[in-house]
Amino acid sequence: MRIGRRTSGLTVSALATAALLMACEQPQPRGFIEYMEDSVAREATLVRCNQDRQGTTLDLECANARRAAAAVAARDDHARRRVLEEQSEYKRLALRAELAAQQAAERAAQEAAELAARAAYEAQWSVLPAGAEPSVSAEFGLSSHPLEDAPVELTVNVPVREPAEAASAP
Repeated sequence: MRIGRRTSGLTVSALATAALLMACEQPQPRGFIEYMEDSVAREATLVRCNQDRQGTTLDLECANARRAAAAVAARDDHARRRVLEEQSEYKRLALRAELAAQQAAERAAQEAAELAARAAYEAQWSVLPAGAEPSVSAEFGLSSHPLEDAPVELTVNVPVREPAEAASAP
């Protein structure tokens, strides 16, 4: 019977060792989703993995942390790009509005200049009624009457005397 006790003792100790090994089983490596949600764990794992790149090439946690870091960076880059595109569109619209306002102001100034030139041109051919004030023509130094500043030729008919008559004349 002694042999049986010994066998049963070995069996009990083997079972206890197996139970102990099962209880001390290594924890499961963190997954991709855990690293996506936990930035501190992701960064800590990346620091550990980057210290020995060749030694951690097959480490599942390092692969998951690197993949999660790349996914987070892509997500952040996409969000940043969307914000920049919105800002760029806003700036484009503001520049277009500013350019349209500038063009409208230039057109208005050009139309006003054309109207003033046309009015000045027309004013030189028209006669203003008595008591009326010249409007555009005064701005350009034009008279209210088109013939006021015209050159005048004065012709005087004076009889010409002969030189002998001129001496005998009193």
